[in-house]
Amino acid sequence: MAKKSIQAELNQVKEETARKRELYQNKEWYTIRSLLGNQWANWFIMIGARERGKTFTVQDYVLNCFFNPKSKLFGVPFYWMRLNDIAIKNMLMNNGAKMFEPLLVRKYHLENIKVRGDTVFINGKKLCYVYGLSTAYNNKGSALFDAANFKGCNIIIDEVALEKGQRKTFDVIYNLKMQIENIVRSERENVKIFMMLNNTEESPEVLAGVARFIPINFGVYKLKRRHCVIDYIPNNAAYDKRRKKALANEIDTGTGNFTNKFVRDLELLYKGRLDHPLTVVAFSKDQSDWFTIWNGNIICPYNGEKKPVIAMKRYINNTFIPELRDSIIEQEDVRAFKYKDILTQSLWRKNMELIKK
Repeated sequence: MAKKSIQAELNQVKEETARKRELYQNKEWYTIRSLLGNQWANWFIMIGARERGKTFTVQDYVLNCFFNPKSKLFGVPFYWMRLNDIAIKNMLMNNGAKMFEPLLVRKYHLENIKVRGDTVFINGKKLCYVYGLSTAYNNKGSALFDAANFKGCNIIIDEVALEKGQRKTFDVIYNLKMQIENIVRSERENVKIFMMLNNTEESPEVLAGVARFIPINFGVYKLKRRHCVIDYIPNNAAYDKRRKKALANEIDTGTGNFTNKFVRDLELLYKGRLDHPLTVVAFSKDQSDWFTIWNGNIICPYNGEKKPVIAMKRYINNTFIPELRDSIIEQEDVRAFKYKDILTQSLWRKNMELIKK
């Protein structure tokens, strides 16, 4: 009887698992409801294909917090950050007519929002502030933080990745850190920061700066030391069915961000012992863009090693020798380097792409 009872329980668990899997596959749009259960987290990073519903669900949540009298952030303006002033200008034009999803405009009656400078108003009340990361220094020293009345806040970070071929003109992570500092100072209670990415390679420096981690497989990753939850969202049957009808699918670009799949080159990861550093490779003045070559060909993050520096660009406070730069590029092209981990590989290759443009 005991064996039958155990087998019945196992069958029940299998049936429940299959039911949940079927529900997930038929769920057309993504929601952040489960992520919000991690009350210890401040950073919520969602990585998934375009038109998956990431932005919609985050907008819905922050608007509900603003309009819901039961919310701890009732009437508290939220913050919205994008890459640069051009992106901000496009979002705010015509009094933010295209700022929110049409369904949410109708749900929360946002037809009459008004824009004044970087602030969006609804019925005369501040709804949100919109900032570009590229001009974070403009807010440095500004009185954005009110310690006496701070209740917490929601912050949306959206479309902060450089497109392929787009020139890097500022440090995204440094400016993001500056903006967060300006807004919340030392507070973290009732502070939620939502970041949406299309795939893990879209902005590895952001994942490195915030989480110090890049996921390989789909799933939810809880990084408690970093107060961060990452949801690497797989496409499901309902999404794939809807995307098959997309007219844009008939245009073949060879790549795209309507998928979140990224094939990793795991063969070049090195798990052995590091014996001796050989040289330092610098991609910019910022030491976060520096790497150290160990054992002759192992790329590792720079950790203060006192070794000769190969400058990959001119004017970064190190002697620039084109032949040394070209030697590094040639070794990369023939897959001569190995990497300490996935994070190092992603950051190194992102910097190499910028050099080789």
